[in-house]
Amino acid sequence: MTTSHGGTPPNIPHPHNGPFETPVPEQRNEPFENHYRTAHDRWWMGLVGIVIAVVVFFVVSVVGGIIAVAIDIATGAISQEDAMAGKITNTPLLLLTVNLSLILGGLVAWLAHRILHKLPWSRMFSVLPRMRWKWWGLSLACTVPLFVLYMGIGFLFDNSAIMGSGDSSFTFDGTALAYLLIIVLTTPFQAAAEEVMFRSYIPRVFGSWIPRVGGIVGVIVATILFTLAHGASDPWLWAYYAVFGLVMAALTHFTGGIEAPVVVHAVNNVTMFIIALFAGDISNAFERGEGSGGVFMLFPMVALIVIAGVLTLVARWKKVETVAPVHVRPVKQGQLPHGMQEQGAPGQAGVQPGQPQGQVQPGQPGYAPQGQPGQIQSGQTGQPQGQVPPAQPGQPEARPQQSFEPPVDPTNRPHP
Repeated sequence: MTTSHGGTPPNIPHPHNGPFETPVPEQRNEPFENHYRTAHDRWWMGLVGIVIAVVVFFVVSVVGGIIAVAIDIATGAISQEDAMAGKITNTPLLLLTVNLSLILGGLVAWLAHRILHKLPWSRMFSVLPRMRWKWWGLSLACTVPLFVLYMGIGFLFDNSAIMGSGDSSFTFDGTALAYLLIIVLTTPFQAAAEEVMFRSYIPRVFGSWIPRVGGIVGVIVATILFTLAHGASDPWLWAYYAVFGLVMAALTHFTGGIEAPVVVHAVNNVTMFIIALFAGDISNAFERGEGSGGVFMLFPMVALIVIAGVLTLVARWKKVETVAPVHVRPVKQGQLPHGMQEQGAPGQAGVQPGQPQGQVQPGQPGYAPQGQPGQIQSGQTGQPQGQVPPAQPGQPEARPQQSFEPPVDPTNRPHP
């Protein structure tokens, strides 16, 4: 083994320049659900964000609902007897309260995304650090005609999946105008807030907690919460909301963001509310008790799957980004970077505990065992191993070396 004067032997890392001295975040292309596995993110951040968002939603919905019912009783929109008996039908004020509570919950999740997780605002919606406005527009341009076709087929074959149990009586008055304004102005944001919470924030929080399968676990948990949040007690409605959540989660994964799910959700809710309004069934819009569903719910389930499938194909055709680079969290001091094994482990070359710096170990380049023919050892001058140089005149005869001497540290080798 040869070394330069005063240098470090080849293939031996400098003791102060080791690969574990300063961990560096590893950059990998990751899907949308794994984008909270960043160098900055910590486990408690997602938990705090979810708890605050849920608390805000329930507080606003409960307090706002009490205030709305009190105002409706005072204005005669709801009778006091019905309110005391729990027979509360939908009113414009109650619809506004529900929408605002959901919007505020989604806004809290968005703030947690920016303040706690330190990600750009736009990364709440997609894998890119910018808004994909073209994909927003293309999703809307594809979704609206598909919903028109869906509604048309529903009217032709079985309008119970579309019209509900309305009495087909409609009068355009102040109440109808209030409903229409609330539906158009707040329902799209309510749908977006649900997607932010159930398809963006919660799945990615679980994706940051659990490697590899965290996104899948997050989708399952978020879908269960999404179904429970709608307060349905009919099995068919449970199935509908579960299918809705899973289909939107799949659409999120295959398009790299929640733009398309937000569009589908918003178009679905706005369309259903407007149809219920003109069908005279808007007061029963939140009727989700047992018996309110039925086999006819299979039709909207299939329609959602078809619409999501078309949008996925369009996204592939347009090469919409589904993954993006993420600087995953670095390892702590003393730990190893992702994918590396500890040096010195069985079967691995490396510096052992207590090993002098610069000493070459078995398995490293430049190492040869004592006694290997033709190998020059450190501290020798080219004399073959096991032979004794002849004695010089006036000097005692040299004896063969009997004991093993460890190799001399090459870094301390004197100048020849």
